Amino acid sequence: MGSTFSTSNNVVVCLDRLVFNPGETVTGAVLLNILEEMGKFKDLEVEAYGEEETYWEYERSRTVSNSDGSSRTETETIRCSGKDTVFKVKRTLHRWDPAAKVQPGRYVFPFSFTLPATAEPTEHHAWRQRSIYDRPNGFGAHMRWVVTAEANRDCKDLKAATELTVLGPTQLSPAWLSQPAPAVKEEVPVKKMCCCCSFGDRGSMTMSLKADKAAYMGGEVIAAEIEISNDTDEHFKDVEVALVCSGWAKSSHERTCQVGYIVKAPLEGLKPRTKREGFTMMSARLPLPADLRHTRQLHLFGFSYKLVLKAVAGKTSTDPVVEFPLHIQPRPPGNSLAAPAGDQAAFIRPTEAPAWWQPTAVAAEMPLDGGKPSACAVGEPAMGFPADPAAALAK
Repeated sequence: MGSTFSTSNNVVVCLDRLVFNPGETVTGAVLLNILEEMGKFKDLEVEAYGEEETYWEYERSRTVSNSDGSSRTETETIRCSGKDTVFKVKRTLHRWDPAAKVQPGRYVFPFSFTLPATAEPTEHHAWRQRSIYDRPNGFGAHMRWVVTAEANRDCKDLKAATELTVLGPTQLSPAWLSQPAPAVKEEVPVKKMCCCCSFGDRGSMTMSLKADKAAYMGGEVIAAEIEISNDTDEHFKDVEVALVCSGWAKSSHERTCQVGYIVKAPLEGLKPRTKREGFTMMSARLPLPADLRHTRQLHLFGFSYKLVLKAVAGKTSTDPVVEFPLHIQPRPPGNSLAAPAGDQAAFIRPTEAPAWWQPTAVAAEMPLDGGKPSACAVGEPAMGFPADPAAALAK
């Protein structure tokens, strides 16, 4: 984003706040800091965009023949990535006379734009943190919203960027509100197993699984009701119910998937010909993590959930499984929505700024969602940079 107190010529993107809901208006300003007279300025542009990005890598082995007739195994690392821009607006905040010199001072150019009502929430899923421009190794899936500013010159341009956070929807969609508590009841066959295939019928197991709700938020508890009839000669050493997350990502030419257990509840095993009809296993309660990411399906990545009931047999039999999808919704936003973005707010309201700071130029507000900019009132700088900004601020 850059520093508002700078020892070099730069631009800074300042926002009223950093957290927004879909459909809200984002307001802020671009600060142009000039320490010494500069020329060759052309224009100042601001751009806002929402972008999905995925990247991952994996290793692939292949057998290569040597000149002497022998062979060797080579391993190569395959890197995949994808990008999809879902929202983009760009406007010119100010144009300079190419022959003019920009005098030292701090120039303020306010702007605003409106987020789409369907804006997807911010998402960062990665093995390690990354900045806007860096690309680390590993796996990542991102939905980011960024505001950039660029002062274009005939020589070196001045650039800045800052990310904002878009929250998820505060209410569950009507389609999920009308869903009854999910349930499934199936008769699952149990097969004998050998090293490479399944064969022979060892009977069947009737499995019933029911959740208390169709949708949950992070921090809640899934209460599951289970009924099982073991009509086989197999002893099942464990029965477990679990919430499983499936995450997928794709690039321009490949797709990958990650499956992981979120929470698992182990239950008692089942002896042959054991019935648990009408019996609710009270231990089948699954507490969800408070920071559990919600169900979503974007263009390049997504996350989905399902509740799974599985009976674990020995190595010589298949494991009967029943499952159904569950919806995880975002938690409603807290007070963070109204919080200012640190000390940035003071720098887009000249009347609230420290007494020593006077903007040398104030640009009329430029809505990014349409309209034409009015002329910028550019005057002589009232004051340059203080020798010691921190000391001046303390006064």
